[in-house]
Amino acid sequence: MNKLFSRGFTLIELMIVVVIMGILAAIGYPAYTRYVVESRRSDAQIALTQLAAQEEKFFSQCNTYRDTTTTYATGSVLACTGFGTSYPTTSPNGFYTLTVAAGASTIATSFTATATPVAGTSQATDGAFRVSNTGLKEWDRNNNGTWGEAGETTWKK
Repeated sequence: MNKLFSRGFTLIELMIVVVIMGILAAIGYPAYTRYVVESRRSDAQIALTQLAAQEEKFFSQCNTYRDTTTTYATGSVLACTGFGTSYPTTSPNGFYTLTVAAGASTIATSFTATATPVAGTSQATDGAFRVSNTGLKEWDRNNNGTWGEAGETTWKK
């Protein structure tokens, strides 16, 4: 009548749990990192949309687009009062570097704003984004430095 009951888990049961957790982690981690990269794309898109709005506001008042290299001081030929003279150089969360350059002709009549991923971040291999004064939104999906290839004329996946 003296029965011995063991309590706890056997080594085999523990090993099975560890293997199952390893399999779940091997599946879940890559999916999570892809999700993080995709969600951080909005950092570039927000920054470029704001930058384009600043450009258009400046153009509506000053009849020229401004760039990141020219100082628009009061009294200069390119002066236009009431506007700040600097742009943000990084996106709100710091995953992209922002630049503005002349579009097809000169900065006075067109612009192209680009968000380039910062090296060493999760976005480094995701490709750059850009927007022009015409509203054209491009994404260098394959990260080869060439714009306008198939599927790269939109910010959507």
